[in-house]
Amino acid sequence: SNPDAVGSLVAVARTLRDVGVEAAYLSLVTDQRLRFLGPSFGTKFLHFCQDPDQRPRALIFDAFVAGWLKENAGVDLEASTWSTDTSRDYLELMHSWARQLGCQPDDLERCILSQHRHGIEIERRARPPVLVVVAFLAVFQVPGWIAVPGDRIVHGNRVCHNGCHHC
Repeated sequence: SNPDAVGSLVAVARTLRDVGVEAAYLSLVTDQRLRFLGPSFGTKFLHFCQDPDQRPRALIFDAFVAGWLKENAGVDLEASTWSTDTSRDYLELMHSWARQLGCQPDDLERCILSQHRHGIEIERRARPPVLVVVAFLAVFQVPGWIAVPGDRIVHGNRVCHNGCHHC
């Protein structure tokens, strides 16, 4: 039981607002830890209570996302246990990809989660992980990214393909 669950969650939300996502995650792991609240729902709580303009973004990290990263990008992160190192690694990875691609980390997250929801398969040849993400941006029609016939993606006024210097 969690007799002061509301107070704990309010404290975490304040930490998120005032200090940032890493400190808020740490408080969920330590002093504000709630019984039966694991990292999957903890990261969802952080994501949905964060101001959308606050950076770095709190992103959802659950078993589905971890599985997608392992299968599609060769990144093996454990989602079932609380780990500040894993959380930091995941956020750094997603924000780094977003910077490289000129989009928001939330766009990448939506693409990963949408694949599950819509059951979309993207053909995977020997592609670099970032190109797999680019393909998702196009398939899910993130503004500025469109798919064109063949193994190409248009972003802005550039055509991207496997081996492109941009990807």
